[in-house]
Amino acid sequence: MIVPSHRLLLYAAAIAVPAATVAGLYPSLLAPCAAVLGVFAITAIADAIAASNRIAAIGISTPPSLRFTKDVPAALPVTIENRTAKPLPVRLAATLPEGADAAPSPGPWPPAPGPCFSPRHSGHWQICRKCS
Repeated sequence: MIVPSHRLLLYAAAIAVPAATVAGLYPSLLAPCAAVLGVFAITAIADAIAASNRIAAIGISTPPSLRFTKDVPAALPVTIENRTAKPLPVRLAATLPEGADAAPSPGPWPPAPGPCFSPRHSGHWQICRKCS
């Protein structure tokens, strides 16, 4: 799922909403406000394209075959691969199929800092190039 960047959301609150409000309250300023909103729309499209490229640069895989037993806890190893040369911030969420329950992870989560993961502000973690 593509999510707008935090910066774009702040710009929407600081620029687009006031411009639309001014355009509605003062019809004589419609043209300049429409120009501002047009530039903002182009910025939003550019942000969506950049988000698509970031998503394409990340690969997530699991083993092709695993054996699970009912009512026995098991781990599902997930490999995250960054195909770019620079670190990318990532947030992941897993949706389990019906009937599957997830117990709290016994290990440290988020993962401990190391060559693959590095902590950032506000609980975000960056993945670096795939560890070998």
